[in-house]
Amino acid sequence: MPEIYTKAKARKRSNKAKDAADQDGPATRHQARLLRQLGYSITVGKKVKRTRKPGLAWIQKNMSFEQAGQTLKMLIAEKRNKRAGKTSWEIKVPARPFLELDPQLVINALAAEFNRRR
Repeated sequence: MPEIYTKAKARKRSNKAKDAADQDGPATRHQARLLRQLGYSITVGKKVKRTRKPGLAWIQKNMSFEQAGQTLKMLIAEKRNKRAGKTSWEIKVPARPFLELDPQLVINALAAEFNRRR
């Protein structure tokens, strides 16, 4: 039977989850660089709307860690023309040899063990 993993299970198992304090903080410099490389732009102007690429300092000052992460995820998905990420996946676990034993052999082994202890 395949085992179903979710993002939460994988994150918990790998111990790579960020602390809540880190996620509430500002965007990192690395995130800001990636956003600019992927073409992130903001609209400026009140009457005439135009877009421009924000600087690294602006991104770090005005975006949170989570906002930058979500925006990166969307931009990467657009570039790849795919979904942003899998929400769950299956891992096929091979059959374990001890489960494939003949039932009669198991009964005989248990009987021998019980008789030996008496």
